[in-house]
Amino acid sequence: MLPSSPRFALRHSTLSLLIAVYVGGLLNAYSLWLNNGVENILVALLSAVAMMAIVMSLLCVLSWLGRKLYKAFAAFIVIASATASYYMIVFHTIIGYGIIAAVFNTHEAELSAESIGVKMLMWVTVVGILPAILIALAPITTSRRRFAWLRHGAMQAVFLICAVLIAALSLNGIEQITKRQARENNAYTASISGIVAHAYLPTNWITASVVYAFEQFTPENLDLVNPAEAFRYDPIVPMNDVLMVFVIGETTRSDHMSILGYNRDTTPRLAQEPNLVALRGVSCDTTTSLALKCMFVRPEGVQDNERRSLSERNLFYVLGELGFASELFAM
Repeated sequence: MLPSSPRFALRHSTLSLLIAVYVGGLLNAYSLWLNNGVENILVALLSAVAMMAIVMSLLCVLSWLGRKLYKAFAAFIVIASATASYYMIVFHTIIGYGIIAAVFNTHEAELSAESIGVKMLMWVTVVGILPAILIALAPITTSRRRFAWLRHGAMQAVFLICAVLIAALSLNGIEQITKRQARENNAYTASISGIVAHAYLPTNWITASVVYAFEQFTPENLDLVNPAEAFRYDPIVPMNDVLMVFVIGETTRSDHMSILGYNRDTTPRLAQEPNLVALRGVSCDTTTSLALKCMFVRPEGVQDNERRSLSERNLFYVLGELGFASELFAM
């Protein structure tokens, strides 16, 4: 006689629904309220439904990989989303390409206690790791009947189709409401697909990660010139005595700094620094992430296209190759 499943075992669809409500609904609650407020409660509800349906769709696809891989990917989605939610709530950060690139680019900086601290670790433990452990330990019903795998696949396909339809209808409803509000207020409305891709979990970090991974394996990124190898750097002082501090201010313009010729004394303390080298820089783009992308390479190291593609490694990579350690003190 075949052993029966535990009486409290869950079906794949039930576990997927619980995860979808948790990630797509609960972890997005603050962002939904922040982006829509009370006046747009219907849009917030439709956005929550759309995100839960999207998570459900993803989990239905993952369930075809088998129980172990399904649980592994589901647990990872929960932990990653919990981590992203901390920065979205505490720092009001939009999890986009720039954030993901900063996380993976270990040559640029090591995050300090301001970014990874006790509060963040406690949040991830309670909101991410503990639910992930519950997912790993949750028993899932199994059937030993003939062609059980085929029936399971068919059921997941039905749930997938239903989830996709619900997501599409919800997004269409959001689009109709926002367009009507834009006409009434004579205002501009952002792309609904853009909002879904960048404003809410887990599509924000998944989309940004996919774009980042894709860019890393494009021929132009695989063939980046390494200035540390292409050029020779002869130190003029002992390297152990060199300390460089970069202060990057997004709203500071060079033509409004007295150390660069402005007639008002706007930088009195910098002017008193005896070892200061003031360089006048010109941004290659008005978008912060693209401007930062090309700010730390030579002028010939960036291409004049919409993505500001680089042809060489940046300054922080070169510093790392030369033995410098980098640390990020504040964001």
